Amino acid sequence: MNRYRKRRSRILTGVVAAVLLVLMIAAAVYFHLAGARKAELYAKQQYYSALVHSEAAWLCEIQLENGALPFRGQTDGTASITPYFSDIAAWGLLKAGEYDAVKAYMQWHFAHLNTAQEDKNGIAGTIYNYEVEVTGGVVTREQTDQSYDSVDSYAATFLKLVCDYVQSTGDQDFLMQHAQEFLAVLEAMESTIDRDGLAVTKPSYPVKYLMDNAEVYAALKSTAALLQKYPLEGSPQILERINGRVAAMEGSLENLLWNQQENRYEIGLDDKGEPLRFQGWHEFYPDATAQVFPILFGVLQPEDERAQALYQQFCAAYAWEDMAHYETDNASFYWGLSAYAGALMQDGPRVHNYMAYYNSNILPRRDYPLYCADAGWVILACDQMADYYQEQMQKIDPLGIVPVH
Repeated sequence: MNRYRKRRSRILTGVVAAVLLVLMIAAAVYFHLAGARKAELYAKQQYYSALVHSEAAWLCEIQLENGALPFRGQTDGTASITPYFSDIAAWGLLKAGEYDAVKAYMQWHFAHLNTAQEDKNGIAGTIYNYEVEVTGGVVTREQTDQSYDSVDSYAATFLKLVCDYVQSTGDQDFLMQHAQEFLAVLEAMESTIDRDGLAVTKPSYPVKYLMDNAEVYAALKSTAALLQKYPLEGSPQILERINGRVAAMEGSLENLLWNQQENRYEIGLDDKGEPLRFQGWHEFYPDATAQVFPILFGVLQPEDERAQALYQQFCAAYAWEDMAHYETDNASFYWGLSAYAGALMQDGPRVHNYMAYYNSNILPRRDYPLYCADAGWVILACDQMADYYQEQMQKIDPLGIVPVH
């Protein structure tokens, strides 16, 4: 009996040792394979993170001492400020964690809002384009010709910036300090929304662009989310109104702007409610680029079948990842929003090619036509890709125990 027990003990010991050996080998193989894959993902994540911070550093460098974000930087001379472009640049700065720079810009923007008496259309909460004189890095004069390209988009992009800033930082005090101005901008944007639920560009140009309406849609959604978390005076009534506008806009985007027969969106409606002429996917702006705006601003989700079809058609029309739209003179700028659309669609190869061109041909000098908004879009694209690769690393190594070599 004792001999039998000893033999069984030796067998069990051998089995345990064998199992442990197999587990050790499996662990070694796993660590080797997972480590190699994680190292690859880590390198990509670091590549995009570095671009986020390099472009944010450039935007901080060109930011004027009064907080404004100009079209391009200027130490001595004239700089132009288009708030719509500045807002997008600030979106990028926010993603990069440059909260002080974003706050300084928002304070400049709030300080330059028009009253109803100052606005040429009698709308409070709008903002004009500005030109400033800069001497030794100091703004010595500001002037405006009392013009803006739109009321709807200028208001929408700024509302989204304020909402994203407060949600990201929890800086409720800033929102409370500027509650009156914030609500004035909201009312300015809402004043452009017609009875069919779509926004017109401005009173003097009552065209309902797809691009503008995608931006207004995002601003309405962002504002609703903000006011649910950080209520202001009258929030229940405001939220009810906003939610109604969101529902109406969703219906009109589908029923008035989606062209079922051609599987694309109309680029807009004229003042008679008729679709603007679509010249074709070969027309980069606005015809082709307008098609990705519903993806950029959450009207469509990246996994939606329609979003995927529109994105693939956009890619088939233009090799944007190789900057073909710019190289062939179909566009005067780099259109970083193309890369952001690619990042949202998790199109790693195309985004990588775009950034390789950007690194090689644009970053060394950052010459014109690079401008603040394109840098903002590039940051958004790179931040999205960095987050994607971080998520992939966590899937491979949820406990964070696999070292990166």
